[in-house]
Amino acid sequence: SLRFGLLRDSSLLKMRVEMQRSQQDYLVLIHGLGRTSFSMRKPARFFAAKGYHVLNFGYPSTRLAIAASAERLDQF
Repeated sequence: SLRFGLLRDSSLLKMRVEMQRSQQDYLVLIHGLGRTSFSMRKPARFFAAKGYHVLNFGYPSTRLAIAASAERLDQF
């Protein structure tokens, strides 16, 4: 089944625990500035079909500074 989703602060710990238990490869997709995670749905489906557990990292690219967005990703 297709497994991908948006990362939200409340789900980061759960994702980390799941990743530690899994033998599956993970792929984190990050959309560009001015875009949303919706724009990464097609690549997410493609890589999920190839067997990756895809995490579609969403962030408010027009509301956060680049440094703040990078910090959110770094905390992941």
